[in-house]
Amino acid sequence: MTAIATRGKRFLAAVLSGALALGLSALVPTTAQAVVPANVIIRMSDADLAHMSDKSYWWNEGGGSRSLVKFVEKGSVLSFTYKVTDAVAPNAPVEGATVTLDALSPTTNSSFTGSLSGVTNANGEVTFSLTNTNSAAEPRPVAPSTMDYWDDTRVVSPEYKFDMVPSVTGATSTNRDRLWTHIVNTAAPVIPASVNIKLSDADVAHMSDKSYWWSEGNGSRSLVKFVSQGSTLSFTYKVTDATAPNAAVAGATVTLDAQSPTTNSSFTGSLTGVTDSNGLVTFNLTNTNTAAEPRPVAPSTMDYWDDTRTVSPEYKFDIVPSVTGATSTNRDRIWTHTVEAVGVNIKLKDSDVAHMSDKSYWWNEGNGSRSLVKFIEKGGVLSFTYVVTEAAAGNAPVAGAEVTLDATSATQNSSFTGSLTGTTNASGEVTFTLNNTNSAAEPRPVAPSTMDYWDDTRTVSPEYKFDIVPSVTGAVSTNRDRIWGHIVQPLVNIKLSAADVAHMSDKSYWWNEGNGSRSLVKFAEKGRTLTFTYTVTMADGGAPVAGAEVTLDAVSPTQNSSFTGSLTGTTNASGEVTFTLTNTNTDAEPRPVAPSSMDYWDDSRTVSPEYKFDMTPSVTGAVSINRDRIWSHIVVRSANAALSGLSVSSNFITRDFDTDMTEHSLGVSNVVNSLNITAVTSDADATITINNVAADSDTATPVALAVGANVINVVVTAADGTTTRTYTLTVTRAAAVVAPITISVTGSAGMIKVNLSGVEGKKIYVVRQNGADSLKLTRMASSSSKSIVMHPRTKGTFKVTVRVGIKNVTFTVKVS
Repeated sequence: MTAIATRGKRFLAAVLSGALALGLSALVPTTAQAVVPANVIIRMSDADLAHMSDKSYWWNEGGGSRSLVKFVEKGSVLSFTYKVTDAVAPNAPVEGATVTLDALSPTTNSSFTGSLSGVTNANGEVTFSLTNTNSAAEPRPVAPSTMDYWDDTRVVSPEYKFDMVPSVTGATSTNRDRLWTHIVNTAAPVIPASVNIKLSDADVAHMSDKSYWWSEGNGSRSLVKFVSQGSTLSFTYKVTDATAPNAAVAGATVTLDAQSPTTNSSFTGSLTGVTDSNGLVTFNLTNTNTAAEPRPVAPSTMDYWDDTRTVSPEYKFDIVPSVTGATSTNRDRIWTHTVEAVGVNIKLKDSDVAHMSDKSYWWNEGNGSRSLVKFIEKGGVLSFTYVVTEAAAGNAPVAGAEVTLDATSATQNSSFTGSLTGTTNASGEVTFTLNNTNSAAEPRPVAPSTMDYWDDTRTVSPEYKFDIVPSVTGAVSTNRDRIWGHIVQPLVNIKLSAADVAHMSDKSYWWNEGNGSRSLVKFAEKGRTLTFTYTVTMADGGAPVAGAEVTLDAVSPTQNSSFTGSLTGTTNASGEVTFTLTNTNTDAEPRPVAPSSMDYWDDSRTVSPEYKFDMTPSVTGAVSINRDRIWSHIVVRSANAALSGLSVSSNFITRDFDTDMTEHSLGVSNVVNSLNITAVTSDADATITINNVAADSDTATPVALAVGANVINVVVTAADGTTTRTYTLTVTRAAAVVAPITISVTGSAGMIKVNLSGVEGKKIYVVRQNGADSLKLTRMASSSSKSIVMHPRTKGTFKVTVRVGIKNVTFTVKVS
């Protein structure tokens, strides 16, 4: 068994080694899968256990399982961590295990939000965070129970429980900690026996201190506050510990006793609030008086009460704060007096009124109020400025006034975006910018009405109105300008791009709608695509109109022509829309001839029948003041199969090319083994082949040359697809020049010399026939003369044979 096991291990090692050599990435999944043991332990972290009560004798599944009780405050977050380990190796964490809490079935009267499932990390840990959403709960534990300990004598009814039993997907839990939670009420705030309740400095700055009227101690105050009729009274109290005045009291319930001292005044808003962590609580009370005292006059002001002031009746709303469960040592009492709201004028700036029609006899509120009618273009921006002044102070500007436009009730079939509330600047001005978002509108005004004038005879149905009535918060409007807006169709220009117009003929005297409209003639080839771009701009100012629906009216004027493609498009952010129309005609007019051209229409041109496709653009919901109309004529495709130029790389054919000369010839040396042929078509739509291979006009095409005559055919096919013309170029490449071979052999004292020339590239053999000396040479490297020298051992007459290729030449020489 041991030997077999050893061999098995070695075999396995060999297999694994081979797998590693091949690359284990082919055998291992790209995403690692968690390996979950069959049995696991699911235990609560020690930090969590420290705040729980162990009641394992109530329920457990094994020697190591536990039942843990946890008190949870209503509305708080319950956070705890489980750790999953291998039951066989209890300290080995299990990573990637999916832990699920079964908390649905045991839940009683409790609700939590948060995921009940999580995956363990590398330490085998997974944390759950569950937020309690209970509106009711059990009482808080009392001794001997505590928030960290459950005493079995504790009995409450009903119970608010949320019990959780953890499990791991794909594993059996040997030991696990079950959590029994009880939801209890939050802890009551600790309120000192004695507190101070003081107003913030910002609030006191706008009140008058009359503490000598009434006080409860050295630090208590009586503060008088004037409140404008209809305005909101907002103030903040701070509650601190009277024994430690700088210590804020959080969670204190502050109540305003304002009912009994109230005289002739009414406010809405809560009289109870709870202090935050800084001991602060803010009250917002809105005055709802229908009557009020006169506004204060000098020496009294809105921030100061002079004791000589006497009015009857008084409109008072006195406020005395208290804290539940505490005695107030020092507190600020507020004595409010409700006074008439300031009278203001809300008038439009003269520059805005200049573009409106005054119809004050329709409606007004006083001698200075006005009803102003304003025409607004659909999709346009309505911008206007109100100036707020004080009616009783010589039209002094009112800064910081909140102006609101009441446009909801008066709106009819109209929609705008933009704020209807604004605040006046130091000059009393506030500007509103409203963007119209209507999809429909009234017709534009016609004489005697204009965009700046409404004539009472004008009648349209339905109307698209947007009426605006301004008001100032906390003030009475003495005189105000009301705007009656009517939404009308916009005025636009629809113009072709300059690039498109460059290939059209301007015949505006045939037809136009205004000084800037044009009639443009366009020749279009049968079967081709006609592409052009319109730009839509506002007639007033030239701003591009985005999102405009442009339609081409091409149906009624079309004659004998047909196109495919959409006749409707929407402009982009630059106001542009491109149309792509493909002609599908089977017949067409003749092509234009001089003085007409594809870019120019001469009025003397006459053809019958005509093949026209006329287009008049329009913008949905708008009136076009200037637009470009296209009168297209469909003509047959060009039969021009001529070249305007033909050249080769050696510049043999360049200038003075004759388009009608179709035969050309030239010769080149043997060293030229290819040429670049460049052919240029007279018509840009014609196509070219060079020796049956497609080529581009005005683009060099390489052609290989053999020794001798090379016939190169350049075939041009016209745009009509049938007309062709062939240009033939015959290029003769010269044969290679063979240099003559010369051989001489000479003898001299002690040597034989063989002189050679013209033998480059050939194998040379030299043999001294009557001796043992012989020599074999490789190919000669150049055509220069070569010398071979031999040194015989003896003197005398010798025969020397030189073989060049297959030819032998024998020489007799004498060596002295």
